[in-house]
Amino acid sequence: MPASDTWPVRDSWIDERGHLCPAPVIALARAARNAASGEVIVVLADDPAAQFDIPAWCRMTGNSFISAASQDAGVAYAVRINAS
Repeated sequence: MPASDTWPVRDSWIDERGHLCPAPVIALARAARNAASGEVIVVLADDPAAQFDIPAWCRMTGNSFISAASQDAGVAYAVRINAS
């Protein structure tokens, strides 16, 4: 991910540009399994369904949706992984 002040603060990121639903959420779920509590994962996606899928996944799994920030390359979705 390019260094920029406009990117959300993150511990790790996943580039899912070019992948359609449900790939961005599946990649987030895989990364979350190995993430520590409190870690912030940013998913970069250009799939329009991600704007609904990622917040819904957070609600269903008890993780925290932080933000969605439009970038030139897509939308950066920031998620905080909560202890289960």
